Amino acid sequence: MIVPVGLKDRQIVEDNVRKMLGNSSGDMRKLLFEESIGGNAGKNCAATNFYYDALGRIVYFGNPQDFLREFRNNGYKKGTFVLKLGKDGFRVVQTIISPTSLVAKHNLETTAGEYNSSK
Repeated sequence: MIVPVGLKDRQIVEDNVRKMLGNSSGDMRKLLFEESIGGNAGKNCAATNFYYDALGRIVYFGNPQDFLREFRNNGYKKGTFVLKLGKDGFRVVQTIISPTSLVAKHNLETTAGEYNSSK
C-alpha cells in the first residue's frame, strides 16, 4: 500500500533526524554514547528506545525508566532503532515499532533511511 507523503510528513522526518543527531537530553546521539554496544542488540550494535506519536513524530529517546513523567499515558508508543557500528559510524539496521498507523510506520521507516543517508 502506498502512503501519500505530504509536507507535514516531510517536516516530521526532518524533525526526527534532528532528534537522532542531537546531543541534548532526550536525543538519540546522547543516548547512544551512554549505552553499551553489544549485549542484547548484537555484536557491534546498540539499541535505542524511543517514544513517538500517532504520526510517527519522535518525542523522546531513552529507556522506559527515564521517560519523562509528562509523556506517560499520553498515547505515545515505544519503538527501538537497532544500530550497527561500522567504519562510517552508526547505521540503523532495524526499526522495531508497536502496532501503529501506516503514516507513523512510513514516517519512522523514512526517518531511519534519511538518518543512514546523512552519513
